[in-house]
Amino acid sequence: MNRIRIMGIAAVAAVTVTVGCAFGGGGKEDDPHTPLVNPFIGSWQAGDGVYWVFREDGTGGTGSALSEVGDDYSYLIWYGQGLGTNVKHNTLVTAGGDTNSAASAEIKQYRFAVNSATITLIPQILTLGTNDYYTIQDDTAHPITLTRQGAAVEKPLSLSNDLIGEWHADWDGEHNTDGNTTWSYKFRTDGTARTYHHAMHQFDNGYLLRGKVLVILGEWRFSDTFGYTASTVTPVVNGRFTAQEHHHGALNWDFQHVASAEWK
Repeated sequence: MNRIRIMGIAAVAAVTVTVGCAFGGGGKEDDPHTPLVNPFIGSWQAGDGVYWVFREDGTGGTGSALSEVGDDYSYLIWYGQGLGTNVKHNTLVTAGGDTNSAASAEIKQYRFAVNSATITLIPQILTLGTNDYYTIQDDTAHPITLTRQGAAVEKPLSLSNDLIGEWHADWDGEHNTDGNTTWSYKFRTDGTARTYHHAMHQFDNGYLLRGKVLVILGEWRFSDTFGYTASTVTPVVNGRFTAQEHHHGALNWDFQHVASAEWK
């Protein structure tokens, strides 16, 4: 059980984008990222007979037969891949249900372990306390063991969404004097996102986008010891969108799309 303080760190917030870039231009070097091979892609059966499917496009579902599995949720995984040095955990997050807002979405978080042809999921219970404190507890009484059906699929996700690309972003979080600190984001097709808190730290995360819900999990303010961060986003219009976090300080972000963001 980890007691975690949401220190004014926001995950997905208000995003506004203007292709062109009010901040000027570009990264210092090409992204060194190697696409993340996702171990979940494929079909699985749980011990209770239910089938689980995780698709290459980042969607998934469950059903009593493979033919009955629909598009029930989108998912992300976080291995602690990529940049950064913080302690990392293997985490799966799914988001489904009513995804018109982060508050109404059905978001589930699991710890996972891969063992050849099986994956063990441990549901995690996230309880929001006062002053933005969370308690995260493994539900060890209800583990889920998934057994692969068919051959293993060794490939990254191949996402297609309006966030893919590079952005500059302002937020109303802490760690600044004027309440308007700049970030860089790069949402990739493999379900990872590179982030740089300007003049501070640069690190990678996992993300998913479903409906109007953006979920990020990774390091620093998106750390997996805080639990996932979910925000309600507006559609991208003329290269702009906004989002507001549901918890984690309920911060707002304003994103602008750029051809090449600033990187550390």
